[in-house]
Amino acid sequence: MSFGIYIHWPFCKSKCPYCDFNSHVADKIDHQRWKNAYLKEIEYWAERTKGRVVDTVFFGGGTPSLMQADTVAEILAQSSNVGVSKVALRMKDQEIYDTFQKFGFTERVPIDLPGTTRGMLSAPPWRDHLKANISFGHGVALTALHVANAYAAIANGGVLNVPYIVKKEDAPKGVRVISKSTANKIKMML
Repeated sequence: MSFGIYIHWPFCKSKCPYCDFNSHVADKIDHQRWKNAYLKEIEYWAERTKGRVVDTVFFGGGTPSLMQADTVAEILAQSSNVGVSKVALRMKDQEIYDTFQKFGFTERVPIDLPGTTRGMLSAPPWRDHLKANISFGHGVALTALHVANAYAAIANGGVLNVPYIVKKEDAPKGVRVISKSTANKIKMML
């Protein structure tokens, strides 16, 4: 039997006049303490719900985007598809689509090999179930070369290079698709 959990994030950037959630504007958030409490709570309930599967994790309350990357990494480690889906559902469709485009997922990888194809991703707007599927790799058709090149961009500090089968001395310089800081955070999550 499956069940869903709700995780309350009590911190906001600013308090909305209509909000009646238990949420607080805070100049400083003890992220480590919050993460430790979150993990302790997961461990507590995992022990008491053995044999049951969490199929939904909902983050609510304040502004979950204020969480630090390592807290999000723990969410991914605990429930990757569910966790990343919930994060994606709080993002704008176009923001996700633009990121996929930056990584070249909607284009053919520019390499001189026969049979290379472009990735397939429908343009937004998306229904929630499609956005969730896209967030963990379903609803997207990519070649192995697309995926390898994306991982290489993360490993290269966020710079997407044109892949080559044979090393060339005159290889063109890559294009930054995400910040070095973001790439380093993603590398830690992987």
